[in-house]
Amino acid sequence: MLRSLTLAVLAALLFYGVLPVAGAFSARAGWRTFRRRFLASLGYAPLALGDGLRSPEGEVLVRRHSGSAEVLQGEDRLWVRGDGTTAAVLLKDARIYLLPSARTPEGPYDLEAADESLQPAAWNRLSGLSEGARVYAAGNLRIEGGLPVFFGSPAEPLLILIHDGRDGDLARRAVWAGRHRNEYWNPVTLVSLTAGFLSTGAALYDLLRPPLLSLPAALAAALTVSPVLPFLPPGLAFLSIYRRLWARARYLRAHRDLLRSGLEDPGGKYGPGDAEDPEDAAEARVRRARKDEVLAGLAFAAALSSNFLLAVLAVRGIIR
Repeated sequence: MLRSLTLAVLAALLFYGVLPVAGAFSARAGWRTFRRRFLASLGYAPLALGDGLRSPEGEVLVRRHSGSAEVLQGEDRLWVRGDGTTAAVLLKDARIYLLPSARTPEGPYDLEAADESLQPAAWNRLSGLSEGARVYAAGNLRIEGGLPVFFGSPAEPLLILIHDGRDGDLARRAVWAGRHRNEYWNPVTLVSLTAGFLSTGAALYDLLRPPLLSLPAALAAALTVSPVLPFLPPGLAFLSIYRRLWARARYLRAHRDLLRSGLEDPGGKYGPGDAEDPEDAAEARVRRARKDEVLAGLAFAAALSSNFLLAVLAVRGIIR
């Protein structure tokens, strides 16, 4: 009995905790890399008509280009018309991200109201790309027959953003949206939760066989369903607090990135004054974000632990 309960505890810790959290750190690091690459690309020279006229055939340049999608030629060559020049963008070996339809108010773009998230996209899934969609491409460029062609490689992929909005808003939108809403829900999570449910369920099945001990069986049962427990009352009240704090921490980290990239004034959202130094303002937001994340973690722990205790008492009362 003790062996089965121990296995249930270890399986729950591994599959419900360790693996999803490791995936969360990996997801956060991946989005951090995207933001760093995108901000670096803003420093590239924009593609100009003279690049195709003056550059010899096959010369590789580093450029950025914004324009409207015209036509998808073949499987992976997208023609993008910008101001004064048109370039081909090879979609294969590119990191492609989609921004949802943007609200376009008359005044400054309200990032928090839009609350967008970038969506990674596969290059071979863009056959339905609408003509006129705005495209931002940045990376290596070569001249083929006098025409500029953006291209990538597995080691140095091309960066492509496809959006529906004003080019002037793109930088702030991309930095804001280039992060997970909740890193716990990452590509590892679903597989890990399934494995955890099967593992803890197997331990529970063993504990339900005679001689039946109600407390170990109730603990195993609660461990099996622990991922859904915070979504039930009364823990749901703590979960709502967790969501609010986690969202605010995400906003603070986003404002920190905007400040450090020079895309936001220090005295803007969550800022005490216009005279504040950008780095000091960014650090203040980091401290507040960390505090909110700690409080969010405590709220989530309260939601889980309170409902876990109630689940143990309920199951134990049933199987006694």
